[in-house]
Amino acid sequence: MNPVRMRCLVLSLCLVVLALLGLLAGAAVGDWSMSWGELADAILSGPSSELGGSYVVWNLRLPRTLCAFLAGASLSCAGVLFQGVLRNQLAEPYTLGVASGGAFGAAMSIALGLGASGGAMVGAVGSLGLVMLLGRGGSASEMIMAGVVVSSLLSSGLALIKALVGEKVSAIVIWLMGSFSGAGWSSTAICLLGASASLAAVLLLSKELDIFASGADPTSLGVNERAVRTVALSAASICAALVVGQFGIIGFLGLVSPHGARLILGPANLPVGIVSFLGGGVLLMWSDLICRLLGELPVGVLTSLMGGPVFILLVWRGSRAAGP
Repeated sequence: MNPVRMRCLVLSLCLVVLALLGLLAGAAVGDWSMSWGELADAILSGPSSELGGSYVVWNLRLPRTLCAFLAGASLSCAGVLFQGVLRNQLAEPYTLGVASGGAFGAAMSIALGLGASGGAMVGAVGSLGLVMLLGRGGSASEMIMAGVVVSSLLSSGLALIKALVGEKVSAIVIWLMGSFSGAGWSSTAICLLGASASLAAVLLLSKELDIFASGADPTSLGVNERAVRTVALSAASICAALVVGQFGIIGFLGLVSPHGARLILGPANLPVGIVSFLGGGVLLMWSDLICRLLGELPVGVLTSLMGGPVFILLVWRGSRAAGP
């Protein structure tokens, strides 16, 4: 078997085991104390409408844990798509304006007394649409610069909203930090849709993304560069918007997981996409578990603390590769 495929298979199996262990730990961790026997009874007895162990496990803990895994998987695959089509390892929802658009839309909705989720999704998709419009016909670097500009403008707009809304600023700040505390089965279904779509996009476009990464002219190899870029960016932004709309800003996850996968597996996008899907899900699942143990610390804070050093490392490596 190809060494890359072997490493991908072994790593995927290890991540599946970690995901199953995380699911079990997620069912056990919480304010409602249960013995292992009571936990087993609650899991085996199935969902219940009466307040008790079964209700807590099936209606609160399992949906939250599954949402964390699926959201992490979706954001990681979105990062693979962004990085592949733009040929830049720094590209991900947080750095391309999608997260800033979601934050601006959510803040505007909260200020107007509306639901944050819908506003966040509209803002996230709208921001990427603006980035694609500004970068249309240009190079990948120009599109990334457009993302930086749009992100900066939306961040300024967000600061203005927070300065004007008065008593609602606390609700905006709490939402911006990212949390799975309100996750339920409806959120799980939405996350499953986003994760499935993002993984499907990576699997279907992996060959085209490999051509992009090779530095060759895609058109000379029969690839419609504009069509692939539009499909990949649209799929990535919608999947990221589904997560942002439900749970707030969870930064840098689309950077950490794909980068780790490429370090182990190399540049091929098919194995990188599969491992990023599983790795991102496991990383966010266990990050949320740690945050729960620390007293409901917002998970977006922890992912930013992890992702910041990775971002700095990638910039440093890029500057070294570019030379003096």
